[in-house]
Amino acid sequence: VICMGEGEYPLLDLADAVDKKKDFTGIENLWVKKDGRIHKNAIRPLTQDLDELPFPDRELYAKYFFFRLDTIKVLITSRGCPYNCSYCYNEKLRQMYKDKGGYLRRRSPKNVIDEINTLKTKRLKTVCFMDDTFTHDRNWLREFLPVYKTSVNLPFICLGTADRLNDEEMLKMFKDSGCYGIYFGIESGNEEIRTKVLRKKITNAQILTAAKLLKKYGLKFRAYNMVGLPGETLKSVYETIQLNIDAGTDFPFCSIYMPYWKTSLCDYAVERGYLEKKDNLDDFYSSYYGYSMLKMSGIGEITNLQRFFQTAVMLPWTFPVIKQLSKLPGNVLYKLWFGIVLFWVISMSERRPAYWTFLYGIKNISMLFERKR
Repeated sequence: VICMGEGEYPLLDLADAVDKKKDFTGIENLWVKKDGRIHKNAIRPLTQDLDELPFPDRELYAKYFFFRLDTIKVLITSRGCPYNCSYCYNEKLRQMYKDKGGYLRRRSPKNVIDEINTLKTKRLKTVCFMDDTFTHDRNWLREFLPVYKTSVNLPFICLGTADRLNDEEMLKMFKDSGCYGIYFGIESGNEEIRTKVLRKKITNAQILTAAKLLKKYGLKFRAYNMVGLPGETLKSVYETIQLNIDAGTDFPFCSIYMPYWKTSLCDYAVERGYLEKKDNLDDFYSSYYGYSMLKMSGIGEITNLQRFFQTAVMLPWTFPVIKQLSKLPGNVLYKLWFGIVLFWVISMSERRPAYWTFLYGIKNISMLFERKR
């Protein structure tokens, strides 16, 4: 059985059917394989009132030592995204739910506060809002942030977009409410690649303005970037590094472009001969910090630049040296250096305890040493 789309009610119907020993091959949102036949059922309308859904049962993870140690709790206050980026799953999900109700939905401020209050423990130090665009709805934020400050009063971090971080009144409210970090995507420093290939309609000027205002109000920011994009050159990778330097990115992140099958950007790469068509998910790398799957000139040097991307941004004086290092053959020392810097940036940007970051590093060390295919 595979669940297509949002799964709360489909899985409830499935559990009821199994419990009552009834047939479940016709449940909406489920594709069911039975007796060699695949039953592809229709998609039901989207749940518009997210407040009617129960909170996630985090007690399921209490038995795991790693999760018990964590001082950050992650919440999602909304579903859907107003943007249409070519590399993101939201495009396909929005198409799947065409004419099935409003795609962008949000829980009420009270519902979110109630969930946070169920999580309050001595170990909870930080709340992380992982909405695709937590900063998008300013009216909702004006209602939520003051209540958060009085009812929760814990430091928090969130995701946003640079084009929604130009409101000084809003940024001041974020700071006053306990926010200490806002994360957003730059993706590429080349504006043409970002706006035309990635379809992320945000300009360099908007990114630099957002960075300036965030610094004005003492809000740290983490910027997400990709290198090895279809058709990308060394010059555009240099532009990405330089834009992060110019913005003064506090916590730069950089991955190697990993194609997600059926997204527009993946189709773009296949159509232009950068990527062979794949039929098996095992043909893809397990981590976007490994190697590029694209066949392009200079991809080895671009991959090496990814290993030193964070270093170049945080220590700009190293950028000329890194340009030279990237021309040498990639090696395990490059990956090891990247891993050390990555885990440090995670620890600093999320204010994680040193012991948690160490355990996280041990747990995920294998992603740095996946073999090149």
